[in-house]
Amino acid sequence: MHQPDSRPRRAGGRRRAAVLAAVLTAATALVALPARAAVAEGDAAAPAPAQDPRLLKLQTLLAELELYRGPIDGQASPALSAALREVLQTTSLPPNGEPTDQLLDQLEARVRMQRLTRFLATLGREQTEHAREALLSQPATRDLVTPPAARPGGPDAQAAPPAGAVFACARAPTPSCLIAAALEASDAIEEPRLRDWALSEIVKAQARAGEGDAARATIRRIADARQIVVSLRDVATLRAERRDIDGALSTAASIPDDLERVDAVIAIAARQLESGQPDGARASLDRIDAAVDRLKEPLQRVALRARIASLRWRAGDHDGADAALAAAEQDADRVPSHDGRGTGLGFVATALAEMNRPADATRLILDDRIADSAPAALAATAGAAARAGDLPEADRLAGLIDEPRFRAVALAQLAAIETRRDEPTRAIDRLAEADRVARRIDEATWRDYPLSRIAQGYVDLKQPERAAAVARAIGDAATRARLLFVIAHLEAAQGLPEAADTTAAAEQATETIVAPLDLCWMLTDVATAYTDDGDRAAADAMLKRAVEVAVSIQEPASRARAFSRIAGVMVGQS
Repeated sequence: MHQPDSRPRRAGGRRRAAVLAAVLTAATALVALPARAAVAEGDAAAPAPAQDPRLLKLQTLLAELELYRGPIDGQASPALSAALREVLQTTSLPPNGEPTDQLLDQLEARVRMQRLTRFLATLGREQTEHAREALLSQPATRDLVTPPAARPGGPDAQAAPPAGAVFACARAPTPSCLIAAALEASDAIEEPRLRDWALSEIVKAQARAGEGDAARATIRRIADARQIVVSLRDVATLRAERRDIDGALSTAASIPDDLERVDAVIAIAARQLESGQPDGARASLDRIDAAVDRLKEPLQRVALRARIASLRWRAGDHDGADAALAAAEQDADRVPSHDGRGTGLGFVATALAEMNRPADATRLILDDRIADSAPAALAATAGAAARAGDLPEADRLAGLIDEPRFRAVALAQLAAIETRRDEPTRAIDRLAEADRVARRIDEATWRDYPLSRIAQGYVDLKQPERAAAVARAIGDAATRARLLFVIAHLEAAQGLPEAADTTAAAEQATETIVAPLDLCWMLTDVATAYTDDGDRAAADAMLKRAVEVAVSIQEPASRARAFSRIAGVMVGQS
């Protein structure tokens, strides 16, 4: 299954986090609706019957959920009984027609969720309008925002792809025809949010292919201004991956949202460091200091400052790294929630380990402020210490982790570093320990990820038998199939007879993948692994299978995303 990005949430997700928590807290108190009972004509002098508080609460809740339209008077009535019977059919409670405490609790939860949903819809509209105004305020992005009525056609619309592009791709897939097929599918998406999501995936495929003008034309078709901003960030990041640093910085400079611009520039600076350009990385990071200061959410600032500190240290700017880290720790103490503070200090501890300061990282992790987040922070810090070359300290940190799911991941990370340092015996022993720890994880959802890391570690060590034993224990079909295909490929390369059985197990797992999009993602991941192994023919065969799956997808949004994904992977092969 396609794994989500492990970075801190971007855009609306991170920006709404604090607001969402406040809303959930505020929504716990129900606000009674105004009574709507009408006094019947001629009964003005009659004494009002006594109200039943439980029935009054039930009427109020059902009315807010638009399931009851009678008077709010605390009296039994046929209308109330009918509404009660209707709502009981949607619960697991006994259909006895009684407003029990359990039922009232469930209705209160529904009301809170409905209020929250309405609030978030309003918030989303406000954020969209804010993003739209920001895009219109800049000459470089003004042309990306067009009135909704102008989107289907007009001068800003992208030329329609040729009809039947999807079937042409099935015969001879290329990145250009895959992108055309994705565009063709996007035209059939009726729901605006899904269409924008699919178009943003197409933009990424075009940017990977170096089709800047086409990507910009596709961005113009996106209706939600927030998604336009995110797509600009994606384009900047992908231009950096293509080592077009000037173009990436130019695109990043046009992003009107501080959070997305900072995220893009951090990715650009990281690419500059990988390319041996420390001076350029420092200059890029200098561009975003003021933008980080302007961010309102302290946890966002912590996460970004910690990443900036690590990059500045790698670029040789140790004073700048220390200043960024000090500011990050101060921001962490400003996070209102205890869990949030722990998470923020975990970011700081990871950066300290990456800056070769493991003692300071350990001191921070063992601080009472981070206690609840210590296992995750220790795992991240152990990995950072290992990447920094301090394996003894990484080993010590991993030994402090009590929770199996985090300890198993940390051990697998250490094994990966030992593999790269050509210490196979130590790596094998480490993976065996990680496997033993992972098997103690009760919840399958949590167990699958460390097992996948362990299996991949054995693959990297060219140990297919051990890798297969771990991979077969993975519950998620897509993850299991991906690893088994890779293991079978390794076995075939080593001339082992087990390759046939492992391939059969991979195919069996493939048949149980329910969602076609998940299947397509798995096949492209396998193709990428084969490409990394230098087997272009095997990779092409997997991509052809992925295309066949994409062609069979009936739902246009999923079909568009599938074709975009395949196009991006195919570009990566060239």
